Order: sequence, then structure tokens, then C-alpha cells
Amino acid sequence: MFADLAGNELVKRSLKRLIADGRVPNALLFTGRDAIGKRRFAIELARAFLCNETSDSEGCGKCPACTRAATFHEPDRERKDEFERVNFSEHGDVGMIVPYRRSILVAAIRDLEREAFFRPFEARARFFIIDDADRMNDSASNALLKTLEEPPASSHIVLITSRPDRLMRTIRSRCQTIRFAPVPTE
Repeated sequence: MFADLAGNELVKRSLKRLIADGRVPNALLFTGRDAIGKRRFAIELARAFLCNETSDSEGCGKCPACTRAATFHEPDRERKDEFERVNFSEHGDVGMIVPYRRSILVAAIRDLEREAFFRPFEARARFFIIDDADRMNDSASNALLKTLEEPPASSHIVLITSRPDRLMRTIRSRCQTIRFAPVPTE
């Protein structure tokens, strides 16, 4: 639940408003320093959108959709093939791509492109999270750009980066940017 996340109250309000208004964009870009919770916010956005138990703009955190959407199994770092596809949570409509070693593989982006056009299995939409999106090479970036130019209505893609300047300008221009502030340490 958004309430459980530390800091970035403005971001929380913005995301909740997008959900409440039914205007979650097909492409979002979460930017801000490393290790401030951008990935957790992306997962919470998916949970809130997919929750079956509440019509509020925040997921309940307890229903099967909420718990399964947040449960990912980390890919085996020794097996490159596990990084060549979307890593789905236990909820079949929430997937994530993470870099293999230092880059996001074009095969993973092509898999996302294919998966994004499938109808949702259990929910009204599908969510895809690309962590460290700035690690895409030109081939992966161009493959993603095709999907961002003509996004499927029932899919949402959240790109996460602390280095937005390393993303292609055309990718940045097709995403609604959400800027995360540093979380104050107490």
C-alpha cells in the first residue's frame, strides 16, 4: 500500500489521483536517485490498479491480487536465458525486466512487446516494470520505442531509472515523468 512507503508524498498523491481518475498513462518514467523506492512505488501502482477488494486508489494489500502482484522470484544471475524474457510476478498481469549483468537484453524487450499485446489474464490491465531502464542498448531501446509509439490500451509500462539522460529522447518524450525526491534520513 502507498501508505506503507516512506517519503514522496507528492508522488503518492499524484499516482493515487491518476488511478482514481482512471487516467493511468500507458507509459510512465520514474526518475530519481538510486535506492529511494522507485521499484516499490511501481509495484504498489500495479497493486492499487489491480486490487479486487477496494475501489479506492490504493490497494488493500491483502487480497490475492495484491499479494500475488508483489511476489516476484528473482532470476538466477548465472542463467542468461532467465533475463531474455519478462519475469512475471505470481500475478500473471504484472511483469518486470531487470538488467543481465550490465544491460537489458533486447530479447527481454521483444518479449515485453509480445506480452503487452495479450489481453490481461485476471485484471483489467497488465503492468510491466523495466528496472534500470537506462541500461537498454540501442537495439533494446528501438524495440521498446515501437511499443511506446503504439501502446496497447490494456497495458502500462513503467520505466525506472536514476539516469534519465541515458534514455533515448524519443522514449522520454513518450512517457509521463514522475520525479522522486530523496527520502529524508532521520
